[in-house]
Amino acid sequence: MNFSIEQLQSFVAVYEHGSFSKAAQSLDKHRTTVGQVVSNLEDELAVELFERMGRTAQPTEDAVLLYRYAKLVIEQARSFDKIALSLSFGELESITVAYNSFIPPGALSCVRQKLLELHPSMKVNFIVRNREEIREGIQDDSIHFGIVNIDDRKLVTSIESTLVNNVTFGVYVSKDNDMLQLPLEQRWHALKSQKQIVLKGLLDDQMDDKIIISSDYEIVDQITLGIQLVEDNVGWTLLPRLVTYTDFHQHNLVELEISTVRENFKVPMAVWSPHAKHLRSLHSEIVGSLISYVERVNREAGSKY
Repeated sequence: MNFSIEQLQSFVAVYEHGSFSKAAQSLDKHRTTVGQVVSNLEDELAVELFERMGRTAQPTEDAVLLYRYAKLVIEQARSFDKIALSLSFGELESITVAYNSFIPPGALSCVRQKLLELHPSMKVNFIVRNREEIREGIQDDSIHFGIVNIDDRKLVTSIESTLVNNVTFGVYVSKDNDMLQLPLEQRWHALKSQKQIVLKGLLDDQMDDKIIISSDYEIVDQITLGIQLVEDNVGWTLLPRLVTYTDFHQHNLVELEISTVRENFKVPMAVWSPHAKHLRSLHSEIVGSLISYVERVNREAGSKY
């Protein structure tokens, strides 16, 4: 059987939106056109993919089985398009790098210095975005590279992804915080009743159940504000240990040792980019600079961060 990309795109759109009308809007097509394309696909497959119920379209068991494979083919086709279009590209005049808000500033500076050394005339723009915004930006070509929390580890076949390292988080308080006077075994219980300062970037990446410990918590968008509030003893927070060691070690922050926590919370970080020939070397250079940064900090700190 030969299926067109248009058929698979229409099938996936209806599946994800649960409606022919909404799928048509997302594809910028008329509802009748999408309906006909899906009907043609059903005829070729000799199976019913959707149960038409009023304005909704409920996927059948056959549709559930086929969805993953249709999605994979579409992603592979998108990768093919990007690679094919990139073959005639020369060096870019500027690139945009998006990153999660909790990435250490020192790491970003390391990336910039390496690119300045290798590509002195290229402009590099850094913007803060959450994981989903970075995914969308790479797919619509508004973002060239993303430094991303990949904790969900979902397969993204149309995006080049390279794991850099696990960012280890610690619990930080002001040096004047009363919890420092408590026995180690009582500190975890105390954290649950003390105000927690939560980084919005972690919530945006849907990590609520992993990072929110206290019922009394407040959200901040910028890591610098979070550190200032903790330093002023407003509350406690989870911070990347790399950040506190390299960028804010002069602040009056103390990592709270807790006997009931045997292993620190970790977030795997990766570099994302489109599958494109003209971005391949830059991708490797960014990954290399980040790995070098982590290794240097580990050597200086004398322990694994």
